[in-house]
Amino acid sequence: MDRMGATTTATAEQAKTLVDQIIDQQQVLAAAQAKHAMLMLKFSDTRRRLDQQRITGMRGDGADPRYQPGEFAALEIGLAIKTNKHKVSRTIGIARRLHDETPDAWDAWQAGHIDHDRAARINKALIRLTRDSSKQLLNALVVDVA
Repeated sequence: MDRMGATTTATAEQAKTLVDQIIDQQQVLAAAQAKHAMLMLKFSDTRRRLDQQRITGMRGDGADPRYQPGEFAALEIGLAIKTNKHKVSRTIGIARRLHDETPDAWDAWQAGHIDHDRAARINKALIRLTRDSSKQLLNALVVDVA
């Protein structure tokens, strides 16, 4: 093989290796997004439980709490990670819906097989579905399609 052919082969192999690395890192990034969303969901649930305990105590003492359990969880997270509460609320909603209604999609997200954008599209479809059988069908089909 002449020198030009060897260089072309080496360059093609390097390009393939780089694309494989990009694919691997995309999966790592998607799994990190899912873990981020899962932690937001856990914090929201924890904040809701803590607030409920505090509100129950306040009402027992005759006070009138002027907030709902978990009302400020998204704001707290947003301040911590320097983003707005609406984006955090949306991520928490996506995580909660996928976790509760499409466990296969949730598992795929956690594994990095789907990213946040695909999770958001699945969430959008879930919002429109009203029957449990439709949600179960979506769960069965969505991972392969996404």
